Amino acid sequence: MANDPSPATGINKILGGFQRFAGGIEARPTEVVEHEHVVSQAAVTIQATHINGELPGEVAGIDFWIPLIQLQLAPSEDLLNSRYDPKEDPDFEPYTAALKAMGDHVPALPVIPANRDVTLPDGTTKPLYLIYDQPYVYYALKDLKRTRARVYIPVVPHPGAILLSAMGHEGQMRREPSILEICRAARRLKEYYGYTVEEIAEQQAANREDKTRPSPQQVYNQINVAGLPESVQDLLHRKRILWTHARDLAEAFLGDDHLCEQCAQLASQGKRMTVEEFGFVLKRLKDKLSHLESDEAGVVHEVGLRPTLAIPAPAEKGTQVPDTTTYDRTMVARPALIQREATRFTVIVIPADKPEQVAIAPGSFKELREWLDGRRTNTTIRDTEAVLLGFLQAVRQSARTSGILNPQGTLAAPIDAVPRESTAS
Repeated sequence: MANDPSPATGINKILGGFQRFAGGIEARPTEVVEHEHVVSQAAVTIQATHINGELPGEVAGIDFWIPLIQLQLAPSEDLLNSRYDPKEDPDFEPYTAALKAMGDHVPALPVIPANRDVTLPDGTTKPLYLIYDQPYVYYALKDLKRTRARVYIPVVPHPGAILLSAMGHEGQMRREPSILEICRAARRLKEYYGYTVEEIAEQQAANREDKTRPSPQQVYNQINVAGLPESVQDLLHRKRILWTHARDLAEAFLGDDHLCEQCAQLASQGKRMTVEEFGFVLKRLKDKLSHLESDEAGVVHEVGLRPTLAIPAPAEKGTQVPDTTTYDRTMVARPALIQREATRFTVIVIPADKPEQVAIAPGSFKELREWLDGRRTNTTIRDTEAVLLGFLQAVRQSARTSGILNPQGTLAAPIDAVPRESTAS
């Protein structure tokens, strides 16, 4: 009809949409009221993954996205980590970053209807749900300013069943991967799937040995450790050597499989070598001050290398210098342990033309002083014998390298041990 108004267009159409707010806007506060909720099951149509046009199997369960405003933590008596406080958790920040990197694949939280409704700011009323496990996920989602959480509703007789399941999850059902498995996974992710070390570091937990936060450098070290020979990796997996042993070894000799195997065997045999001791061995090997040898029993020994300072007396064929100094059967320490302790010392022997004048350089006592100064608790007689006799054995090995031991293994004056002044006029 001619009197009908023409439809609004352009800016008039846009502004006309606000006419319903001409009387003002009422902001309603969030309100929680008691309301009974009945849990039931009914058929629903959803999108599910099919393989060759068929479901892979029977549907086991389903998760839901629920706004965070409809979620609250369960009462503390039914929540395993009820005292968890993000402000007191030093690993909360990296955990939140890892959760952020997961996107929508965040862990699903078990929830049960609270038999209460919550009135949202827009005036709608929705059921309220209580979270019965993993409160740290809830806190992390809030910290990330997420608006929803992934949840599932377990069919249980009471909340105690969820509490028992949570205890099993954190206790009997929890199996953390070994540090070797972490290393191999890091290498696979980097070299095969093309992830960066930064992306891998975001998903890793704190180091289990020293509790340091993961860093790109640590992931790089893990990738190197995964490149060590299988026998060395096996020693790490069985905890015969520590992560720090393997890390330092990979940093020093990655690519030399034979030397890596010898070093790992040296660190693991008998009483496991300390990280500090192992570091000294690696340094001496890198500086060409020693090398490793395996005896007939498969025991690895470090043998010092020193420039020959004198011409030793010729040894008779078939004679051999005794390897380890012992005192018959009166000691607790065994020769293999003494020989291993000898590797901690770097001894420099100063030749002389008389056996009683052969000397030891002052710096040779450094490692022995450090060991003595480190005694803060009772030290077993076996360890005392092994270290002290190990030092003497290191002296003998250095003397043998310098040509000062005779075929019987005792000190003897070498030929031209010290330069003599010329008598020529």
